[in-house]
Amino acid sequence: MILLFLNLGLAILLYQERKLFDRKIWQEFIEFWLTQDKFLYKALFNGRDYLIKDFHPSQNDNPFLIDKVKV
Repeated sequence: MILLFLNLGLAILLYQERKLFDRKIWQEFIEFWLTQDKFLYKALFNGRDYLIKDFHPSQNDNPFLIDKVKV
């Protein structure tokens, strides 16, 4: 749902700037979401746990993240 509103906001801003149909803008958009940065894949892959029934963040085994931050 958040991604929908982000994209809607982006479309509104592009319309206001008269760049809604600019080919370069859409190429950069596709590179960011699908090819180069793969943001869409990362967001969906990392968010899938939250869609599981009875999910709680403490169920994840993630002490390795704490070890990365410890000095």
